Amino acid sequence: MGAPTADERLQAAIAANGRITFAEFMEIALYAPAFGYYTAPQSGTGHDDGAAPVPGPARDYYTAPQVHAVFGAYLARHAARVWRELGEPERFDVVEMGAGRGILAWDILRGLRRSAPDCWERARYRLVERGPGPSGAQRQALANAAAHPVVISQALATPVTGVVLSNELLDALPAHRVRVKDGALQETYVTLRDGRLQEEIGAPSCPELTAYVERFGWPPEGWRGEICLAAVAWIERVARLLTRGTVITIDYGAAWDELRGPRYAGGTLACYYRHRVSKDPYTRVGAQDITAHVNFTALMDAGARAGLRAVAYQSQAEYLTGLGIGGELAALARQPATAETQRARRAITDLIWPDGLGGFRVLTQAKD
Repeated sequence: MGAPTADERLQAAIAANGRITFAEFMEIALYAPAFGYYTAPQSGTGHDDGAAPVPGPARDYYTAPQVHAVFGAYLARHAARVWRELGEPERFDVVEMGAGRGILAWDILRGLRRSAPDCWERARYRLVERGPGPSGAQRQALANAAAHPVVISQALATPVTGVVLSNELLDALPAHRVRVKDGALQETYVTLRDGRLQEEIGAPSCPELTAYVERFGWPPEGWRGEICLAAVAWIERVARLLTRGTVITIDYGAAWDELRGPRYAGGTLACYYRHRVSKDPYTRVGAQDITAHVNFTALMDAGARAGLRAVAYQSQAEYLTGLGIGGELAALARQPATAETQRARRAITDLIWPDGLGGFRVLTQAKD
């Protein structure tokens, strides 16, 4: 017999306990071995530049690396800057968390080789991915792009001197769904009734949830939202393993005061399937993405307590502009309007558009 499907795992977990937290549901739906959204075998996605190791259109949504290789090229600029700030060490780690099929890794390695060859020669790239990761051909393409063997693993377990980066990873970590009623915090659980997944409300499953809102501020009466304890644990682990260097976290989210404000009074949970957005996580379990906005206040707070200094918290548009992408856009405008230059101009515009990818948040934290 093969591994149980996501539905079978959910039914078994609920049968054992009567109900599970939404965070447990989200963990199974997204990461159940072989059948979760991120762990099931699937075709890769990437930007179509004719050479990328992961060609083809995005299945359910687009991310910045799939728009154009220029995104990875500018992350490479940031990585090279960190290498120089660290005194140009002989070994320089670049660790990408939630690396998927390797498209961003490939773009960063090519960007380093072109713009900072001395850094590229010393860079040891590590991909951390719980899912299938790059295929054989994609691994070979990454090997060809790197000066040293590319290491692929399912977890970050060894010290890092250099850069730890993630792009749209934390929004997909399992989150608890909670609400404030009669001045108290309540939690949403998932159960089975008449063979269908249903929600029920109960007391918080762990004291950390109440401690979370007490630390960052209580939401108003009637508020519903998400608390991702896994994101706090993630940044704490990264901070422990980073000896010297920088953590770059790119995702959609906001500060806690905004997340508990009227704009997000009903929560931020969203599901993505075939480029359509819904609020129903209980259909197409294992076949659709489930996300919730990142609380960057919690990341900065937990990081500071673990030894990380917050360097910058800004929009992706501000971040890329600070790395010089505006100059490239201006240079492209002066070039002949070929198909390639027009495609690059559109891609850069997409990456810095405030109401699109440019509105994503970028948190930069550093140690030593």
